[in-house]
Amino acid sequence: MSTAPRRRSLRIGLLTSSFPRGAADPAGRFVLQFAAALAKRGHDVDVLAPRDPRRPPSVGWLPAGVRHHPVAYQWPPSLERTFYRAGAPENLARDPLAWPGAVTFPFALVRAARRLDPGWDAIVSHWAVPAGLAGARLRARRPHLAVLHSGDVHLLERMPGGDALARAVAAGASNLLFTHEGLRERFLRRIGPRHAGRVARRRCHVSPMGIDPVPPPVDGREGARTRLGLPPAGGPRVALFVGRLVPIKGLDVVVRAAAGTEGQLLLALAGEGPEREALRRLAQRLGAPVRFLGHVDGARKADWLAAADVLLVPSRTLPGGRCEGVPHALLEALSVGLPVLASASGGLRSLQGCAAVRLLPEGDVARWRHAMLAWPPSHARKALAEAARRHAAPLHWDALAPRFEALLR
Repeated sequence: MSTAPRRRSLRIGLLTSSFPRGAADPAGRFVLQFAAALAKRGHDVDVLAPRDPRRPPSVGWLPAGVRHHPVAYQWPPSLERTFYRAGAPENLARDPLAWPGAVTFPFALVRAARRLDPGWDAIVSHWAVPAGLAGARLRARRPHLAVLHSGDVHLLERMPGGDALARAVAAGASNLLFTHEGLRERFLRRIGPRHAGRVARRRCHVSPMGIDPVPPPVDGREGARTRLGLPPAGGPRVALFVGRLVPIKGLDVVVRAAAGTEGQLLLALAGEGPEREALRRLAQRLGAPVRFLGHVDGARKADWLAAADVLLVPSRTLPGGRCEGVPHALLEALSVGLPVLASASGGLRSLQGCAAVRLLPEGDVARWRHAMLAWPPSHARKALAEAARRHAAPLHWDALAPRFEALLR
């Protein structure tokens, strides 16, 4: 009787510039889920991420097989201001003291990794700059999977010497993973036609990051609405946003769109960020029915996803050309059958074929107001919920992990 060969477990070094510092921390949540999905398949994952002196990491909450190694990158620690808070791009735009850490972190990351990497069988890096460059430096003969997201591809397009850095990332990775097809095309343009053909043929892959299924409330939508203090279904529509309150999210558009809809709509904004106070003042000035929820997670997040009529993703393209990919919250909403209104920008355009996602012109307040009040129609809710779940099913981490594992063999 023959048996299938047993998979050899790997020790994997995961390099990143964002990772949760505790169970309720939303920063880099999908990076944790990426690591946990590999650990669930029997691998050991060492995660190296920037230290945050304002919020030391919690102890004892990580899943089995995942270890977190915070990396010190500036002295004194009060100057470690590059990451977390609003996110590195926003920190660098707003805080001059964030810039020194952008220079020192890549070197600190390589030094910290070299203390651990003799035992690594493979390397994963999230974000080309700086983690992808560090992974290229550390690769030796091991597989290195470089995962590229919208922010780092945009940075490579804008920064001096970005083309050369993109070529260094490509040369130092055994495989490149892009979160949507548009990123792949932009990156290949960066490295130039001489290199792109060889890289694209065998080493470029496209996949969104995965999702962990959100368990629905046992008492369903009405139970969730009761717990949240919302009127029964059939009352004012609930339009939900989940994410960071930062300019690229375009939340001023939906606040303006909600103005004048009192009694017809409630706009619920879940998340924290530097734009909160400005959005609160805007809502107050316009008389918009907006509820600021703060960070939501666990059962409370499941309740809001169940109670809402639609998820909003009003992302905008920033003046420098930076745009979003496919936010994690959008995929979570689809996984529980919640339809989505999203801007037709960046990686969101890749959802054009999903019936449960309606794309709208970014920044068009009138179109957003009409859609928030009228879509999805009640008679189509069940069909759209089924379409949403079908779209999300192949993106569960249990489905994606074997594919990512294969790229590390």
